[in-house]
Amino acid sequence: MPMDCFPIISLRSLLPKWVGPLFFQDNPSSVWGDQENLYSSFQTSSFQKIINFWQMPEPLTNTAVHKGIEDAESSLGPDDILRRIEKLPTKLIDSIIEASVFSEPLGSHDSLHNLQAFCQQQEDCIVKSRIHTVLRSPSIRKRIETNWELCPDFDHTKTCRRTFDKTAPHDLASRTIVNCPQCFTFLLDHQTIRPSSFCRDGQSFYLIAVKSDNHDVIKRIVSAIEPQDLFKSFSVNEENSGRKSILQFTTRDAQLFQGCWERLLPMPEIRLSSTLGSTEIMNLCKFAGKDLANQLLHRGVDLRIPNPNNGLPNWHQLLHQQNPEPMLHWFWSRGTELPGDLLTYAARRNCVAGAVWISNHTESHDDWRQAVSAAADKVERESAEIFDFLIQHPPPGYRRDGTGRTGRTLSEDLLITIVGRACSKSRIYDLLLSGECSNSDIQRLQSDKAWLEEVAVQKIQTIQGLNETAGVVGIKVQAREAGLKLVTEALETFKG
Repeated sequence: MPMDCFPIISLRSLLPKWVGPLFFQDNPSSVWGDQENLYSSFQTSSFQKIINFWQMPEPLTNTAVHKGIEDAESSLGPDDILRRIEKLPTKLIDSIIEASVFSEPLGSHDSLHNLQAFCQQQEDCIVKSRIHTVLRSPSIRKRIETNWELCPDFDHTKTCRRTFDKTAPHDLASRTIVNCPQCFTFLLDHQTIRPSSFCRDGQSFYLIAVKSDNHDVIKRIVSAIEPQDLFKSFSVNEENSGRKSILQFTTRDAQLFQGCWERLLPMPEIRLSSTLGSTEIMNLCKFAGKDLANQLLHRGVDLRIPNPNNGLPNWHQLLHQQNPEPMLHWFWSRGTELPGDLLTYAARRNCVAGAVWISNHTESHDDWRQAVSAAADKVERESAEIFDFLIQHPPPGYRRDGTGRTGRTLSEDLLITIVGRACSKSRIYDLLLSGECSNSDIQRLQSDKAWLEEVAVQKIQTIQGLNETAGVVGIKVQAREAGLKLVTEALETFKG
């Protein structure tokens, strides 16, 4: 009997009406009746009784039959219903399970969630076994792909005669990725759906999971997907016309790439050099550690490949890492020359560890001076630490006592930069505080302003430690007018 003819709403409303006409006895309040005697005589032909019952008009609300059914429905939860159907014929149990999932055009989440919860909570039983069997059957997977218009993988999106509609509503599997990950995993674990599937709107399960920012689901999809599908696109929509593969896309994020790499690592026969180009390598340099760099090198991918924008290896991208020192050394130990502006770039990014390492491996006077100026112009806490280190560790042969192109000493130029930036930011904070602010905003802004001044004072004190003469009259007036009392007091101690 085809399941499409069963107009089922949910397990809760379904089962009493199915079983009611079969088990109904003289006592209308006992819809389930004498089950033990009736189970043995139940035959497959009784399916027609069920269909006939469904096609009958609803009984009036005051009839005994209707009252008995309503009483049964109100007193039984999904778990109770599932336990009570164990002695029904296997085909009928399977039909109930499958029909409940398809009781809505794009799949019923209520029914699926009940099945998932039942399997999770109950000990082994016949119904639980049948749920596993039904969800693992090729027939239900085929029905899902047909009814929900799923393409099993990217290759099928190119051959299927279908127009993908970006506004199409999501099917049950796609909805659960966002709203109920445990139900999606339940389907995935039973291979009811293919992890590489594409939905009616042209998005893959993988892309939907990425957009929902659920890394557990993403990891689960990647672990189940066929390795070759990682080298294929994750969307057919126009905005993704670049058609990046899943692997290429994951190079933007360390956690996403790690999931793909764990899937590909045991397969040394798969070469990656043709897939990971200069853009992907630039992305990888922002988070790859030494171990990953060596593993990629063994697979034909060298992270030192020159960046097409400047023809140099991706030294600058290494400074995006929280601790770039190991990878800086990895590049340097393989004979790769440092760019002439790397120290300045580290200072601009407030990368303390990077600035320290580079300072110990470069002798460029120009890069050092520009890096010191960049650190002086920053207001973040890390900039004070970088500024102090660079001032204390100039490159070999550098002399501070000369004047630059401005006619001022380096110390004077740095003081002008430090105080000027502090005054500028302080005025912004004052402007924000003069507007309507909540108490929490006021406290945050006042705290940020206080720390801004403290950072400026630390840098001024670093310059004071050089015991150099500097003219500070103009910037002292500037600091006083900006209300930076601590900065003004720090400048008072300068000679000049």
